[in-house]
Amino acid sequence: MSTRDELLALYPFPRVIDNTMYEQWKTCPHKFFRQTVQGLQVADQGEPGTAPFVKPSIHLHFGSCMARGLEVTRREYCEGAGYSEALSLGAEAIIKAWDSAGELPSPRTRTEEAKTLDNCILAHSGYFREWDLDDPMQQTMIVDGKPLVELSGARPIPSSKHPVTGEPILYAGRFDAIVDRLGQPIGLDDKTTGGSVDSESWQQQWNLRGQFTGYIWLAEAWGYRIEQFLVHGIQVLKTKINYAEALQVRSWWAVERWLHQLQADVREMCAQYYYFLNFQQPEDHQQFAHPFGQRFGEACHHFNQPCAFATLCQEPNPEDFLDRYVVSRWDPLARGRE
Repeated sequence: MSTRDELLALYPFPRVIDNTMYEQWKTCPHKFFRQTVQGLQVADQGEPGTAPFVKPSIHLHFGSCMARGLEVTRREYCEGAGYSEALSLGAEAIIKAWDSAGELPSPRTRTEEAKTLDNCILAHSGYFREWDLDDPMQQTMIVDGKPLVELSGARPIPSSKHPVTGEPILYAGRFDAIVDRLGQPIGLDDKTTGGSVDSESWQQQWNLRGQFTGYIWLAEAWGYRIEQFLVHGIQVLKTKINYAEALQVRSWWAVERWLHQLQADVREMCAQYYYFLNFQQPEDHQQFAHPFGQRFGEACHHFNQPCAFATLCQEPNPEDFLDRYVVSRWDPLARGRE
């Protein structure tokens, strides 16, 4: 039986959560436990005698490089670079970020095959043909001489208490920019995808998306009262790149409702963790449901792929199979993408 101190070291509850962690928990609390609390990531075993390692995701790497190029172009243009120079500097930033990942895994799907360095650079240049840097309907806001790009930070969740420290739990986020539309500040987030962005379904999928509601709540703490969010969709195919825009409106009653739900869900997360710490026994998994419940549904096999932790859920003694994983925890306040 593990001591409480050992459990706290092996399974630390996060002091900061973001939309990615929150979505994990809503999808399957057990996935949240394995990935966020325990910090597990599927490992590639590599050659015999070598340490296991995590292969980079082609989709996440492409999105991160694209975001870096867009950020640099926006920032350089707002700080005085010419149009062509800003585009060139953004493309250079993409190449540098792409090379920093080293060797990527071989693509397994058509959407992964389309996520190449060449297509990233093409998507970057096409983006600013679609949404011109001089577009009066979405000018990057500049405050005190600084462009409002890559906005990030955290805010205490009201009434929350960390189950170990008792301090407020923070909610963190990062979005791409605040733009000025005819004097109205609007949030902006770019989304790369392999799916269609031309359909009504793509437009409607954001209507209740808490990610943007949370960004609006965070922006208020940074001094920006915004009630609308632009979502720029970038569909990357092997032979072409499509673009689309969705405008999201969030009245403040909707922001408050989202916040109340977040507070209730965080209380439940903490209760699950408290139960885990206080009832963890070697035989518990045989007699009781896990404190962080398992969904046993669509979350187990989604987007034609099994959950990263399906192996553990299919075993009577899951902790005997942890050698297939490495511990690598995500820090929402570090630079990165959702």
